[in-house]
Amino acid sequence: APWGGNRPMAQNRAAMADLVAILDARRADYARAQAELDTSGDTVEQSSAKLLRLVTTMLGLKGK
Repeated sequence: APWGGNRPMAQNRAAMADLVAILDARRADYARAQAELDTSGDTVEQSSAKLLRLVTTMLGLKGK
């Protein structure tokens, strides 16, 4: 199944606990992010296009 389809970790309590601990440990780092890119349900091409638009905008390259 593609990413986002089958979630085997959801059935493994230890794996889910590890994931929660990892995400908690990274929370402060994620909070400092200047941008967020949601790729849920996107194809690789769609995600790439979103990333390019985001970076272009952030770098002030739009229209140049």
